[in-house]
Amino acid sequence: MAWRMPLNGKFNYGPLFGVKDKWHPNGHRGVDYNGFKGGTPYYAVNDGVIVLNKWSDVLGNVVVLQTGKQFWGYCHMDKPSPLKVGTKVASGDVVGTAGTTGSASSGVHLHLTLSLVKEGVFGGKVYDADAFLKKAIAGQKAAAAKAAAAPAAPVAPVVETPAAPKVS
Repeated sequence: MAWRMPLNGKFNYGPLFGVKDKWHPNGHRGVDYNGFKGGTPYYAVNDGVIVLNKWSDVLGNVVVLQTGKQFWGYCHMDKPSPLKVGTKVASGDVVGTAGTTGSASSGVHLHLTLSLVKEGVFGGKVYDADAFLKKAIAGQKAAAAKAAAAPAAPVAPVVETPAAPKVS
């Protein structure tokens, strides 16, 4: 499993997870990424399976990716994801494209949610998706650096075996 961000290249942050303002009086339920054009691909944050692909009046076109125990909601996509429920995806596969659908969208952006239940994107307990991804990616990088710095396993010396004497 390889964790990654849901976008390639540069992006800006909109409201972060938990921010309370006039649009999110109870706290923002996801993290918003913006500063890219409509149609920009969204990528699977890890290996997983598509468990929901539906329309929401508030969140627009939504696809939910399950990666182990986590459920990732990609919201406000320009059109429904082409992936059917049950489709297995690898980290980095395209799961949808940027848009501004749903009544809670005021411009092209990705509203990414993290939950421990399939319908969590629409209600219930959610977690800071951006913080989770940054921590998971940093952990991967640290593990890779540690593995690269580890001494190589000792190799047994090669010993030539003398040829057996010829029997006459």
